[in-house]
Amino acid sequence: MAMGCVDDVVPEPPGGAHLDPDAAARMLDEKLIRHLNELKTMSTEERLAARREKFRTIAQFYTV
Repeated sequence: MAMGCVDDVVPEPPGGAHLDPDAAARMLDEKLIRHLNELKTMSTEERLAARREKFRTIAQFYTV
């Protein structure tokens, strides 16, 4: 996350997702909805600019 390659981390339910797949799916759903709602507030141009900047930053990590 510190390098900007990861947008968020989805936690697992206690014991791991394999022990409670329904809870894991709910946790993932919450993160996806939150990020989708953030994206929906942005214009197409803003989303494209943010995406370009993110991938430029990732590329700089690999070229340094």
